[in-house]
Amino acid sequence: MSTRRFMVWVNPGFTRMLSPKRWSVVKVFSVVVTIFLTWATVLVLSGSETIQRFRIKLIPSNDLIPATFNHKDLMSSRDLVNNLPTDDELVQHLRNQNAALDPYLSDKLGVSGLGGPSPLLEVPDMSAEVPSDLPTPYRKVLILVEDTGAPLVLTLGQFFGQQRIDYKTLATKAELPRLTSVEDNSPKYSLFVFDDFVSYLNMPESKKRVLDEYCSYYRVGILALSQSARSGEIELFSDLKLKIQHRMKLQHYKLEPSSPIWRVGKPSAEYLEQLPSQEWSVFTGSHPTYRPLAYSTVAADWDGTKMDVNVTKYGCVVAIHDIGMRDKIQKIIIGYDISFWLNSIVGMDAITFLSNGNLGLTLDRFLQVDVDDMFVGKTGIRTLIKDADAMAASQEKIRKIVPGFKWVLGFSGGSFQTGNPEEAKGDQRMIEIADKFIWFDHMFKHEQPHLLNATHLRQSMASNMEFAQEKKIPVMRDYMVTPHHSGVYPVVDALFDAWVEERGVTCTSTEEYPRYVPHWERRGFIYKGVMVVPRQTCRLFTHINTFDEYQGGKEELDISIKGGYLFKVFLYTPIMIFMTHMSNYANDQLAQYSFEHVTEFVAQYTNLRMQTPPPVAIAKKYFSMYPDEVLPIWTNPCDYNKHMEIWPKEKSCDHFPSFVIVGPQKTGTTALHTFLEAHPSLKSSKKDPQYFEEVQFFNNKNYAYGIDWYMKHFDDAEKGVMQFEKSANYFDNEFTPQRMFALLPNAKIVIILAEPARRAYSWYQHLRSHEDPVVMNYTFFEVVSSTENSPRHLRDTRNRCLKPGEYSTHLTRWLKFYPKNQIFLVDGDQLNKDPIMTMNKLQKFIAVAPYIDYYKMLRFDKEKGFYCLVEQGCLSPSKGRKYVPMDAESQRLLKNHYAPHNAQLRTLLTDLDRPHPRWLMTNT
Repeated sequence: MSTRRFMVWVNPGFTRMLSPKRWSVVKVFSVVVTIFLTWATVLVLSGSETIQRFRIKLIPSNDLIPATFNHKDLMSSRDLVNNLPTDDELVQHLRNQNAALDPYLSDKLGVSGLGGPSPLLEVPDMSAEVPSDLPTPYRKVLILVEDTGAPLVLTLGQFFGQQRIDYKTLATKAELPRLTSVEDNSPKYSLFVFDDFVSYLNMPESKKRVLDEYCSYYRVGILALSQSARSGEIELFSDLKLKIQHRMKLQHYKLEPSSPIWRVGKPSAEYLEQLPSQEWSVFTGSHPTYRPLAYSTVAADWDGTKMDVNVTKYGCVVAIHDIGMRDKIQKIIIGYDISFWLNSIVGMDAITFLSNGNLGLTLDRFLQVDVDDMFVGKTGIRTLIKDADAMAASQEKIRKIVPGFKWVLGFSGGSFQTGNPEEAKGDQRMIEIADKFIWFDHMFKHEQPHLLNATHLRQSMASNMEFAQEKKIPVMRDYMVTPHHSGVYPVVDALFDAWVEERGVTCTSTEEYPRYVPHWERRGFIYKGVMVVPRQTCRLFTHINTFDEYQGGKEELDISIKGGYLFKVFLYTPIMIFMTHMSNYANDQLAQYSFEHVTEFVAQYTNLRMQTPPPVAIAKKYFSMYPDEVLPIWTNPCDYNKHMEIWPKEKSCDHFPSFVIVGPQKTGTTALHTFLEAHPSLKSSKKDPQYFEEVQFFNNKNYAYGIDWYMKHFDDAEKGVMQFEKSANYFDNEFTPQRMFALLPNAKIVIILAEPARRAYSWYQHLRSHEDPVVMNYTFFEVVSSTENSPRHLRDTRNRCLKPGEYSTHLTRWLKFYPKNQIFLVDGDQLNKDPIMTMNKLQKFIAVAPYIDYYKMLRFDKEKGFYCLVEQGCLSPSKGRKYVPMDAESQRLLKNHYAPHNAQLRTLLTDLDRPHPRWLMTNT
């Protein structure tokens, strides 16, 4: 039977007490008692078969492990390894703690199952392994940092943002947010991240207990970094059996092959260069819960304290995995900034592992490299014969690493052979080897579609195709990109119509949606049946044709390729469509150099599976991965200069409204709209044949028609006139606040809060007046009391009746996008009983001039029972109709239904420092 050391950790002061100079009667007695209790404990435990396998070793806690011990020994020394759990035992511990990790332990790539909603997200399927009573946490990360303004916060945000992982950043000194949802108590976070491991350890006990209990119960892990600059040279954590040595200068990097976490990382690869910075931390653990993830070596010229650091090759542990033997919480700690590319790989695999596969990216990388502007360019920088042949040769080289790879060439036939004689030969050579590449239409004379009318646009496309037929260029008809991405976004309808009707184009790409920067926030959308996929840049622009012209020269380009910008695009971006230009392939042939070397580097250090399907197949894969991007979020071109450059000059943002009445229905929106229209400096949207005085753009199918459709509802701008619109269904639509803010970020929002029970009853009576088939067959009480077991049409009617009155829920959603100073809340009772005061306040809020005293414009109509305009008269007979009072049973039901929502509204309004409506103060 093998034996193991059982370490009893005591305070260093105890060993100092053993000095003869410090003896006293009390101290002698203390030592005797301590030794007696220690051995008594051992004897009690000795009856255990397990404990009999351990030997006792007494060491002071500031010598966390023997001086000769290091993690190189952990992997190689027979004596020490025999005194620690075997790999099989540790693996079994992992399985016992979370059997969902089996796919990692049996297959380092973890590609056997599919996880999450995406058909491409190849992470282990945890559903069968996690206990059925444990819900899956939301795909969200909580990042806790010492200083929310520190540069590392931006680094962490970029790390998760580039992987499209939702995250929230919070200062460690702040109160923890609620970790489960209010609605169903589901766990809200799949991972916790600390910018400094010490910050986690130093959390107040009550907060740390809440976090630890959550992590232990829901099987959620912790990823932490170590901040060298914040600490002394050596930190000892006796209770954790862990020592961290800071401010290290290191060289070389290697992953521990036996670790079960690796998916992206390739443990067989060794990095043999010096590591950046002198702020690395290295870890030494003396408890079997600690397992090394990554090693490094102390740099030869490091001048720090070496007595506790092994200086042989791969003697330092720079990333460590606490497998949770002590607290059932798995943690991974990385000893430096996560922006260093090898730490980025460790971090990627860590978040997938620690979240039980709930977070992470597919290993597939779909690569497409577009070569815009073929045959276009200034004399002296165009393609020569040698460049054309180099493109073909480079393509073959890349295909050995990336199956199916071909350059995708966008040509403009009107510029063919317009360079010098040698460049003309280069153009001809490209024609001779045209069948080696993929070709797409790039406009005949390199025109920008937003500058052309519909006729000229189609003529240019036709001329380019005639050129292709003449030169026998094999052009694919279903993919096309325009010069400067003109007409793609902001969309030009004439371009999309021509694509669909003349060419059958089904996909394109752009770097402009929703904005050019930051590059990781570019997205896709589908418009008029054309899939628009985000493009990436490799920083080879039209003016960069030699190594010297690249910012920083060849050295900086190599950094980009080997762990820098270009490498990380591959690392974090499953669908990559790169934009390059013809001149990048001539001269110093920067594009060939870049993509040959970056694909080699990616293949050397990662398990990413690079491949190149046809463009349409890539586009389909993109939208199968991100189906929520099918419908675009329209943004305001006037808010971004780059978009204004490619938006038709005849269009104007003056066609957008300055404020919007968003509802909800049956609260007096029509009356408010009518009163505002009477102001000489206010003009409402044009009447719509289907929606009358409303536009209904942001909340239904009209949104897919684009901003041109929306702008047609407003007149040309007039000096001193403010335009507005009213659509009462906007308020409770879950998509409207985000969509409206994207297009109208400076608009002011007007919301009416009427007593919700009366609003619901008025809505029911409104539908009865229109002979709605559902409400004509059910009483009001039958509608509002229907349950989940009721017929579908009745449940839907109940929701449409009651949901708009749950004001706090919807108002909170609006406040996520619009600041409170852009939202005006109207008291529905005051609007009904004293509209003059409401209108005078509202004028000031929207800052319209001149100010009009509505006392002179409104009068109370005794017959109607409400206020009417003095000159225009009252609203139509359908407004203000009288009906039987609500029955008592329905009143009681609605009072109970709305009570919690009204309570939340009171709290929300108090927090906003807004007055409570009259009905809310009495309806308690």
